[in-house]
Amino acid sequence: MKPMKVVPEVIVVVLCFVFLAAGCQGVKEVQQGPTAPVVAPAPAQPPQPLAAKHRYRYYPDSAVYMDVAKKTFFYRKGEKWVTTTLMPPSIHVDWKNYVIVDLDTDKPYRYHADIVKKYPPTQGKIRQSTQTDKE
Repeated sequence: MKPMKVVPEVIVVVLCFVFLAAGCQGVKEVQQGPTAPVVAPAPAQPPQPLAAKHRYRYYPDSAVYMDVAKKTFFYRKGEKWVTTTLMPPSIHVDWKNYVIVDLDTDKPYRYHADIVKKYPPTQGKIRQSTQTDKE
């Protein structure tokens, strides 16, 4: 009864072949048509610094600036500009006669030559504020 001995050996060989074939199929790569190209995300842009806005009240008749947020004043004393929180009594300011000036600097006097051209003193004339005060 030799055929019985061969059958188990043949079965073992066939099973090994089936397992090997099944394992190789799992490794096989399958392609399914064209795929969309992979696009790398755009690099993140660093946030742009915002220009610091400073709002001033400019009093043309006395050439005085007031920083609205900080409640500080800028006025000229001789050839220099002075910054203070309290105006000296020697400087007369018509608190009703002003214009709003928005600048990107904390030193409004840097643009004083341009501002005084745009808003000259009234020289005794009555002048109304050209902008409303929305603070």
